[in-house]
Amino acid sequence: VAAYLDYQSRVLKIVLGSSPDSAVISNFATVSSTSLGPGAGCVNNQCSSTFVYGLASGGVAGAPVFATDASNNVLHSLSASGVDALQPFDRTKLAPVNASSKSALWGVTASSKVAGTIFVADRYGYRVLSVVVATGATKVIAGTGSKGNSGDGGPATAATLEPHLITIDALGRNLFVSDITAGAIRIID
Repeated sequence: VAAYLDYQSRVLKIVLGSSPDSAVISNFATVSSTSLGPGAGCVNNQCSSTFVYGLASGGVAGAPVFATDASNNVLHSLSASGVDALQPFDRTKLAPVNASSKSALWGVTASSKVAGTIFVADRYGYRVLSVVVATGATKVIAGTGSKGNSGDGGPATAATLEPHLITIDALGRNLFVSDITAGAIRIID
């Protein structure tokens, strides 16, 4: 099974068959402004265009797919029925680290080795976040909140970066982050 998103804010499910031409595709979920609840960064549930960007599966029982909405700064937890299993995380928990910055949730990753926690690349907040799914508790694990390309070899929270996509290794120990400013893959261990 693979997940894919398209530019109509649909998350598509692809079940791979025994040969490439036997794959089956179906709509898993559609994330629209009407599915966003209070605290999702919208006024009266009306949002600008919804831009589902990042997808991750695994790591949290009962929520097989997480999707980031870069337009509205919302993280969705999608259940097998294709709807938000949890209320979208409160935008205030992902607020910018300073008044001059803004957040944009792009990449997301999860691992069964770090159960109950997902990791999110906040591109324009210039940081990487860990989010405890059950509580919404959010912690900055990398980045100062300033754009740049510094800090290799030092504490991740003292580094400057512009994270875009993110993944975690099979052991759940190292995060790999594509840094647009540096034009590099950076590792958080």
